[in-house]
Amino acid sequence: MSTEFKYHPLDRTRSEIRLLEIMPAYGRSLPLKCTIRHTALGSSTYRCLSYVWGDQNNDVKSRIAITYKKPILERLKLRTGHQSSESENFRLEIGSSLAAALVHLRRKHKRVTIWADALCINQQDDEEKNWQVELMTEIYSTATHVHAWLGPRFDDDADDVSTICDAFKLVPTVAGLLRRSNSAQTFADETSWSKACFSLANTNPPSTIQHGGNKDRSSSNTISHELREALTSKGAWGRFLSAFNKLSQSEYFQRMWILQETGRARDLTFHYAEQKAPYKLLLFCLCLARPFWALNDNLANLRTSSFFSRFDPRFLTCLTARMNCDKNCTLAEVLQLAYLQPPPLLNASDPRDIIYALLGVASDGPIGIKARYELGVEYPYASATRLLLSEGFTDILLSFKPYMSSEVDLSAETFPSWAFDWSTRGVSTSFDKSKACGDTKPAISFRELPGLEHKKEMMVIRGYRLGYVTKTGDSFSRVGTTVGFGKHIFPTGTINMESPPSSNETQISLSLVFDHLRQQYHHLNVNHTLTDTETFFNESAWPIGRYGLWWIKWVLGLWNLLTTHIHGQKEDVKDALKSVLELLSVPQEDHHKGYSILHELISPQALLSSVSHSTSPHHQEPVNITVQRAFRSAYGMRPVALNGIGGHGKRYLGYGPEPTEEGDEVVVFEGVKAPLVLRKARLSPEITTIGSYLDVAYDAEGYYYYKIIGPAYICGVMEGQLFNDTIQDQPATGSFLIG
Repeated sequence: MSTEFKYHPLDRTRSEIRLLEIMPAYGRSLPLKCTIRHTALGSSTYRCLSYVWGDQNNDVKSRIAITYKKPILERLKLRTGHQSSESENFRLEIGSSLAAALVHLRRKHKRVTIWADALCINQQDDEEKNWQVELMTEIYSTATHVHAWLGPRFDDDADDVSTICDAFKLVPTVAGLLRRSNSAQTFADETSWSKACFSLANTNPPSTIQHGGNKDRSSSNTISHELREALTSKGAWGRFLSAFNKLSQSEYFQRMWILQETGRARDLTFHYAEQKAPYKLLLFCLCLARPFWALNDNLANLRTSSFFSRFDPRFLTCLTARMNCDKNCTLAEVLQLAYLQPPPLLNASDPRDIIYALLGVASDGPIGIKARYELGVEYPYASATRLLLSEGFTDILLSFKPYMSSEVDLSAETFPSWAFDWSTRGVSTSFDKSKACGDTKPAISFRELPGLEHKKEMMVIRGYRLGYVTKTGDSFSRVGTTVGFGKHIFPTGTINMESPPSSNETQISLSLVFDHLRQQYHHLNVNHTLTDTETFFNESAWPIGRYGLWWIKWVLGLWNLLTTHIHGQKEDVKDALKSVLELLSVPQEDHHKGYSILHELISPQALLSSVSHSTSPHHQEPVNITVQRAFRSAYGMRPVALNGIGGHGKRYLGYGPEPTEEGDEVVVFEGVKAPLVLRKARLSPEITTIGSYLDVAYDAEGYYYYKIIGPAYICGVMEGQLFNDTIQDQPATGSFLIG
């Protein structure tokens, strides 16, 4: 018996795949014996296995006996020669999850033929992986059945295993109750069933489902109430919620690859230990349980729920995937849904698979994107972004991920600034309500600039030069650190108005803060006492504590930027004051009060009086509500002042991303909802000629292109005012080369 397992190459011309035959055995404890053989896709009947690989470094391996049948051409050569062996025998170590799944699927009296990626694809051969991944859509859709193995893992807690087994045991109970409640029409067809599930889960379905609105919601509420009452009468409701809460946290539902594996399945069964359940009923039960655990919307901005023992909604992506496959969604539509997916997110052990796992969900195949495992992550990430931009989805240019480190190493030399880092999807400041571009449509093209050492694809897009950054204020993170925000503020961007500052947060010298505020208050003639400021840290007076200090410093920072930037007439100052109030998210009806409302917003007395949600004489809403809105809009930003380009020389105030520097340019692009901050990047000095490449700009220092720093909020342009026909001295236009 050979000890070194070795794959024979597949024949690409006949779309060959490998199939695994599990040999029969009478007992679960008997060793696994399997056979691998080659076959042309579509010429054999088989099933597919969908499972979690697990942590291969810390896994407990299992040994398996493999008989590898040589490909047919090799067998024919052997028959005409002197050798007689048409197969090879090996012993191989496989992961515990795969081994457990194979044992579970094994039968006593007959072979079971399956396709499992870990054994049926040579994972060490990138070229084979590339074209086998392209075949996976057909592999899963051709299989007679897909078996989804949820576990347990070798190291799972015994109580958790018992709880999840309880969930599977409760599925037949729910099925019986459904039949008795005349709700069988819920499963009449895939679309009706999916609508019912999304309604039960109390969440919006993807855009690919034409939802029935209030009628569907009302019907699902009735079903939910009837089932809850029936389970309660059986004394099983609490057990049901506990069991499906634990099941929702299964590692299986956190994988990117389940989108294709469950979405393309003709029929699908979920398995756990010795339990199994039809996919429709199991997902239905999870949807029924979800609304009773979705209690804290403040967690919506977190990238993952792994820190919280709470209901995980990621199982809903199985529903979305099946609907996308059923509705024949294009790859652009699939990528857009993946981009817009709220956290918690599906993940992949190989960051390239965040894109490659989506290729098989689309109906039009991998147009412009192919699995290329010999290339780095830059290739799929840039290719996916280019496809969306070419389809007119420019919101991806506004991706805003402050303080979020990429999960992969993206070299600035090879990764273009217009491309989206798909590993950081999920946390984003939205500019959906903005329309700085007016009614313009995007016109985007892509080119490779000749002569570059690092081949970086360039984007060409038309835009309107708004102005140059002449001054910046303190960044959100700097102000936050000054007033003692803990580290949890920066990766999440959440503001908890109900809890006092944690004792574990970074301690600061309050006297330094008070001295600074006293000076600022004195400069603006705001009356205060040390006691007023100290009261922010009194839990009974105003629970948000340090948020009060952040608010005062942020308002004063904007005021200081205003006073140092505006040196014009009284009307200029008046307009600038309106800009400050806009940046602070103060309601429009209060803007005419100008300095008086700004003065009031930082008054300790006004802040403290807002605890009871009472309104002050001049202000229309509690100040702490304004603080929350301003906090969200300022998150990850820094105040900036611009000098406009053109004869009018207009000046602007706004927010730019924290890396914004003086000298950066702000541009409004056609078809892009918010302005972008750009920075010049120089081409290699060795490049002396570009030939007919007209989009490359040139100045005294040589050829240059631009890099995108991030989106900006600039007062006075966010509603498309630049495109008003009555405005004189329109901003300069031109094509920009973005790399």
